[in-house]
Formats: sequence, structure tokens, C-alpha cells
Amino acid sequence: MAGAGGAGCIRLNFELKTKSKPPIIFSHNNKYQMKHLQTFLALCLILGAMTFYSCEKDDPCLNATVRFTNTSSNPYDLKVDGDFIQRLSGNTFTEVELFEGRRNVRLEQVSGFILFPTIVETTMSVFGCQEQELVFP
Repeated sequence: MAGAGGAGCIRLNFELKTKSKPPIIFSHNNKYQMKHLQTFLALCLILGAMTFYSCEKDDPCLNATVRFTNTSSNPYDLKVDGDFIQRLSGNTFTEVELFEGRRNVRLEQVSGFILFPTIVETTMSVFGCQEQELVFP
């Protein structure tokens, strides 16, 4: 059994033929595909950033509404933590948004006194998402 292929050897030739080329997903030479890829990546980046920043946890309410009611016919100056808030006319009220915590409140009569003004000083514990009221004098 001597032959061209050598003693006892069988030569098999397989040739793989395909009818079409595999699809090209990305080609460095195709400017049109590169432009679309850049646009797609930019949109993915923007949407990812929006999703990341919009997923904030619900912030607990940190502010409270405090109503200050003046039952006197005389005006009073309202100060919270030493800061002037406003002057309340007689027999009126105002609502103020305050950050939660302990607040020092001072109400001082502006007019209508003989020797000394009426001064109301108090410390309030303000809790977020709540409404409170302070009636004076």
C-alpha cells in the first residue's frame, strides 16, 4: 500500500465555505457607524447620570410651620435665634417655616407700654413636618 500519501495514510481535505460574511457590528473605517455609536454612548451616559441622580432617597421633612399669634392690640417684634423675623401688628398672626431643632424665640412689645415693654422669651422644640403654634402675650 505504498502511495503518494505515504504508507497507510489517508489524506482528507475539508474546506469550509460560507455563503455570506458574518455581520460587522463595528467597523473602524465606517464614519456613519462611528457617528451613531458616539451618539448612542452619549445617550447612555446621559440616561445613566439622570437615573443615578434621580434615585435620591426620600428626604425626611426637616422644616416645620410655626404660627405666632399676637392676641394683644399692640405690635410685637419677633426674633428667632437672635434673628429678626418680622413685626406683628396687634391681633394678627404669622406663619414661619423653621428648621427642626431647639429654637430660642423672643417677642418684644414695640409700643403701647408705659414703663417697660412686655417681653416673651421661650425655647421651642421644632419637629419636622409638623405645625405648631405660640400664642402671646
